[in-house]
Amino acid sequence: MEEIFFRNLPHIHLPNASYFITFRLADSLPVEMLARMREEYEERERLLKAQFSGPALAEERYKLQKLFFAKYV
Repeated sequence: MEEIFFRNLPHIHLPNASYFITFRLADSLPVEMLARMREEYEERERLLKAQFSGPALAEERYKLQKLFFAKYV
């Protein structure tokens, strides 16, 4: 049996279900920290561009993105 109710959006609650919730905390990090994070990412990306090209560069960029996502999320 599922429950459905409305406020701004429909909400469906399934029995024994798992839910994933994402929160966006706008402006929750200081601007200076965001700038440092961006600089660090761009520096690491520059190093990758000097070492790799083509598909290898794309793979290393993907790894870098995952690393930074895990680090700052």
